Amino acid sequence: MINAHWEDADFAIQENYGWKRVIDTSQRSPQDIFDPGNEEPIGDARFGEAQYRVKARSVVVLIK
Repeated sequence: MINAHWEDADFAIQENYGWKRVIDTSQRSPQDIFDPGNEEPIGDARFGEAQYRVKARSVVVLIK
């Protein structure tokens, strides 16, 4: 997800169960790169579609 806007943006994540964050450029280095094995899954399949907030002018990479 890329947010080139000057404000935070919410992105819908479909089939969200099991998504894990790998990169979030809004974090300071070296916290901007995550170990997907240690990350909690994002979202919950029981609720269908989830929202993920991406900070202004940042890139977030999620893997499944």
